[in-house]
Amino acid sequence: MGHAPVASPVADPTGAVTSVVLDLVRTMRVLVEDVRGQAPTFSPGGTTLDKPKILTAKELRGIMPRLAGWKLAQQKLSRTFEFQDFVQSLSFVNSLVAYFETVDHHPDVRIAYGEVTFELTRYDVGGKVTDRDVEVAKKISSEYRARS
Repeated sequence: MGHAPVASPVADPTGAVTSVVLDLVRTMRVLVEDVRGQAPTFSPGGTTLDKPKILTAKELRGIMPRLAGWKLAQQKLSRTFEFQDFVQSLSFVNSLVAYFETVDHHPDVRIAYGEVTFELTRYDVGGKVTDRDVEVAKKISSEYRARS
């Protein structure tokens, strides 16, 4: 499986950060290519995914207390996670790419040095929060706890 060359970012004095970032980019490309090669889309349990179910306001009121740290606003679930530096922030996002592809969910992600903010909504159902958004939020939180 061939890959296009990766342009080197601004060199750092030791080359350590550049090396880590380039390795992460290469790994991410391989994971995404491997996952995209699967058809149809499967859940982590190996079954085909059902269409996401839009959650009602009542359902969301019952769910939100169980999503520690997540906020609901403007039909999006959002949460910011803190890290020591940019490399750890990027590494965390990259560790979730294969999962996002597998569950057919592509959250909006903002990386700001030592912070990563995820916003979850389903644009394919009109920008509403679905059961899949909730499952993805749980997975992101679980992965973050595992790193702490």
